[in-house]
Amino acid sequence: KTGKTVHSTFIKFPGLLKELGLGAFEAQKLAIKLEVDTNPPKGWGTARTTVNKTYIFNVTHFDLPSLFATKLHACFFRKYTKGRDFYDLVWYLGKKVRPNLALLNNAIEQTEGKGLVITDATLKSFMLEKLAGVDFAGVVKDVRRFVADERELELLNNGTISGLISNLL
Repeated sequence: KTGKTVHSTFIKFPGLLKELGLGAFEAQKLAIKLEVDTNPPKGWGTARTTVNKTYIFNVTHFDLPSLFATKLHACFFRKYTKGRDFYDLVWYLGKKVRPNLALLNNAIEQTEGKGLVITDATLKSFMLEKLAGVDFAGVVKDVRRFVADERELELLNNGTISGLISNLL
């Protein structure tokens, strides 16, 4: 699909799951959705990771601070609430990753048309203010079908995430 700024496609591998011992049936497919932003905001950093599983290969990807910045942008500026964004937010906060503020500010400028300038000094208040408007009942409803242990859903509330934000910053 190329009609928008983000181009996407699915790559499907029929039979691969069974061949690797990860699936019981030949008809099961591994499907990978690949998305490419043809106009990404400036300021991102990259890292290189060697994957050594069934095959060995290198992957160049956004570094954790840049990934966290894009996750914050998704959490607080997406036009709808996607619970999985907040599930991921808990992970980043738990790992004490510091977001790439240049990328976050550029993403906000690009999508919102206004230049918020989030700094180390204002990041905490920005996040707590935005968090206050989140519908956590909807977040939990969206995530419930993806978690194996429903106790994880207890983390998806304003109090827990606010506490993680306070501990990070």
